[in-house]
Amino acid sequence: MSSPFDHSQLIDVPFVSWKSMSLFDTSRIACTAFLSKDKSLLAVGYVDGLVRLVNPQTETVQTLPHRHQDRCVTLTFSDNGDRLLSPSLDSTVRIWDTKTSQQLLKFNVFGAACFGAFSPDGKTIATGTMGPIFTTQFWNAESGECQAAFDKHKNLIYHYIFLDNEQVISLAADKTPYLLNVSTGKPIRVFVGHKNTIYSGNLSSDKTQLIYLIGKKRS
Repeated sequence: MSSPFDHSQLIDVPFVSWKSMSLFDTSRIACTAFLSKDKSLLAVGYVDGLVRLVNPQTETVQTLPHRHQDRCVTLTFSDNGDRLLSPSLDSTVRIWDTKTSQQLLKFNVFGAACFGAFSPDGKTIATGTMGPIFTTQFWNAESGECQAAFDKHKNLIYHYIFLDNEQVISLAADKTPYLLNVSTGKPIRVFVGHKNTIYSGNLSSDKTQLIYLIGKKRS
């Protein structure tokens, strides 16, 4: 059975050569990898807390200078790709400049961070932490100040879908997505009736429908 933390984005980068892949340190175990929207950067997280940025076109690898004390379950780029978010099970979240590989911000969260995402304008960060209380927290991306929180999920938080800068859908293993107000953390709507865990999702191209990736129970 796979770990609940095996939550990596599906990656399709046909122009990555075997030469660039050989630049990786094979002595380390990679646990997650995420691609920027324009496919110009690949962020790779390792079990020992190290994070690297790979440029598939130039075949260069940059190791981020400050290692987390535990793994990053997910890595997330801002919409314009200029920053990388690394929430970690060590209860810290870091923001990196993807051009210089320098750390821009580090702050502590209330529990082991299992997921994170930037708002479309990049001004707000949503993070999800593990139990015993599964909490979504909203942070100022410049100061690291907590702006609001939501703690009604009953299991692991897997994914966030920002509808705009003020609304986000929180998906978790409790099978109950919530539409949350980013400024207050209060639920706007609860989507009930799901019978399976929802691992990920996205909006349709016209933003009128939600598309879920769900897990099916084994008999």
